Amino acid sequence: MRVALLIVLLAAGLLSGCRPRAQTSKESSPPPPSPPPSAASPGGILQLPGATLGPSQPQVGIVDLTAVARVHPRWPALETLSRDMEALQIQIAAPPPPPPLPRFDFEAILREEAERLRVLLQGEVAALRAQAQRELDEYLAEQSKAQEARLQELRKALEEELKRDVEARQRAAQAEVNAFEGRVLEEYRLPLLNLRLKLQTVQFTSREESERLVKEFERLQAERSAKIKTHEQEVEAALNEDQKKR
Repeated sequence: MRVALLIVLLAAGLLSGCRPRAQTSKESSPPPPSPPPSAASPGGILQLPGATLGPSQPQVGIVDLTAVARVHPRWPALETLSRDMEALQIQIAAPPPPPPLPRFDFEAILREEAERLRVLLQGEVAALRAQAQRELDEYLAEQSKAQEARLQELRKALEEELKRDVEARQRAAQAEVNAFEGRVLEEYRLPLLNLRLKLQTVQFTSREESERLVKEFERLQAERSAKIKTHEQEVEAALNEDQKKR
């Protein structure tokens, strides 16, 4: 549209430059004779058929502006300018081409990224291992403390149970020893009593008879004490052996 407007303006300028100047005085020259009805007047103005032009009648004609503009000396420059403007309008209307993509060394970038990820992964793995080791150490310490506490409780319970069992066995053994001692004392009570009565009441005719009774009395006492002592030792040994087995 701008090009057409420019052409119109240029054609108007050309026409204004080519148009003959108007007469300043009617008396300077006589009016031109009327041309024939079918003849064309100079300057590209066609006379209408059957019209009789007088001095006071206006002239009506059709002007081909494109044909007039093409004969102008500056038409080639105008045409070149018009083509340049059309090309410029096409460039303005079309989006600019994208800038050239930068060239990258993708292998080097991938190697650097792989190395960075490897170092990062190694750090994360080391951190996870350290954290797992700390958690394992804490768990083992807690388990050790709990196990030690349970062992202490179990040991205490076992010791108390063993103590009660030992005390019960000792009481039973002592009761057995006492019972055995009572039986032995009862067994030797009458023989010793008879010997004592004899020694106290009988009038011995000889010293040897008296010494024989005394030795018999002492032998029975020693035998009684030996039986009781032997039985006590046997019971104590059996009790110790039973405790060792436990």
